[in-house]
Amino acid sequence: NWDLKYRNEKVVDYFKGLINIRKCHPAFRMANYQSIKNNLEFLPNMPDNVIAYIIKNNANNDSWRNILVIFNANKNSAYVTIPTTPWNLVVDELTAGLEIIKQIDLDKIASSFNLRLSLS
Repeated sequence: NWDLKYRNEKVVDYFKGLINIRKCHPAFRMANYQSIKNNLEFLPNMPDNVIAYIIKNNANNDSWRNILVIFNANKNSAYVTIPTTPWNLVVDELTAGLEIIKQIDLDKIASSFNLRLSLS
């Protein structure tokens, strides 16, 4: 039902932003086991229902050196310890795309939605 597209324009735009990130960044399209093994690192000691990982080393010739992805399946925010470095937030609970939302320079962040993606 295409009428729902117009009623849910913000959700549609959010998913368009996620798709655009994947299209523009080959790190999200690694095609073999060895590439994934060499460039993907799961972060330890995550809260319940949270998964976090870093795609590193300009994986798959990506222009982003490191990409931090955090999935929070909880209904509430969860605090996640991350490597301390300036991270440029490009996805939060309201916005997804290639534009930088804000810079994060902390070792702990609150992940409030089911996806938060940062890059350095």
